Amino acid sequence: MNSTLNQTPKHRIAILQYNINKSGPTTYSLLSHPDSEKLAILAIQEQHYLPRTKEPLTHQSWTIIEAPRYENNQPRAAIYVNNRILSADAYQSIHYPSSDIIIIEIKVENNYPMLLVNIYNTKGTSLVNDLAEFLEPHLRLHR
Repeated sequence: MNSTLNQTPKHRIAILQYNINKSGPTTYSLLSHPDSEKLAILAIQEQHYLPRTKEPLTHQSWTIIEAPRYENNQPRAAIYVNNRILSADAYQSIHYPSSDIIIIEIKVENNYPMLLVNIYNTKGTSLVNDLAEFLEPHLRLHR
């Protein structure tokens, strides 16, 4: 896969993980703030949904990748990818059957692929163990 990465200093990919707590102003601020331009990834939990359309906030500089919707539940995990840093061919979504987990594989030239997992982990569930079981064969395949 030939991918384009606008290199940050020393070829780093900056990631911010944040629980938005369903706040529209916080989401808009993160997507629009000048400091966010340096971030390649925003790993968001409890993202804001527009009341009328039930869709997440979008921004011209970011591509949102959401966990799947099940039983009309809005996903509680999402990843925003900075379009200025990672091109569309530098990453791909990996399907996981939960609205609380989103996984992407990031491939950049001359580097090993990275697997980024964003999880909204509810206490008392087996979600983390189920995810580990799911990832084991995937990681073995890509060693």
